[in-house]
Amino acid sequence: MSVDRLILIFNVCMILGIGIPLLNIFIGTMGAAFHVGFDTDAGGEGALPFNLMSLCFSLIVFGALGRFLVQGATNKLTIMICIVASLFISIIAYVLCFKLIIKRLKANVPRALTHNELVGKTGTLTLRVTNDKAGTVSILDSTGAKITYAAKMSHELDTEELYELRQGDKVLIVDFDKQAKVCYVSPLQKY
Repeated sequence: MSVDRLILIFNVCMILGIGIPLLNIFIGTMGAAFHVGFDTDAGGEGALPFNLMSLCFSLIVFGALGRFLVQGATNKLTIMICIVASLFISIIAYVLCFKLIIKRLKANVPRALTHNELVGKTGTLTLRVTNDKAGTVSILDSTGAKITYAAKMSHELDTEELYELRQGDKVLIVDFDKQAKVCYVSPLQKY
């Protein structure tokens, strides 16, 4: 096999390695309504786990390294050594990409609060809440991040007796309106 033909093969490998993820992005944004995508791995189980994006990365490594190494090849033996070295290093690149990146991303579990988990949480008012005006309440999620929601007084409160909840007051979230995305709060000392 000639060096020019090998360079063409290595170029095709690099183009596929870059083109498939770009096509996946295009199909992912345009084909979201059809649930089409290239996420084909089987969960990473078994002796030979498969992930298309890791394969694309290894194709890029194989093509780039092979193209680089084959430039100095002068006979069939050095060409074969270049191909085997490129293949071996691309397999290592596949395994490292899968183990260190893809597997960790798949294992990521979001810890954000759901709307149902907001009820019963305590928070601090960052803007005061009155009978006729909404304010904001700040709470900590399970990761320790501060999240701010719109807040209104609870419907259960006697609004003639209690006119406002001041900024900095500790409150209890007693209800959440999913459509309006508003927390209904009561003063914490009531409970």
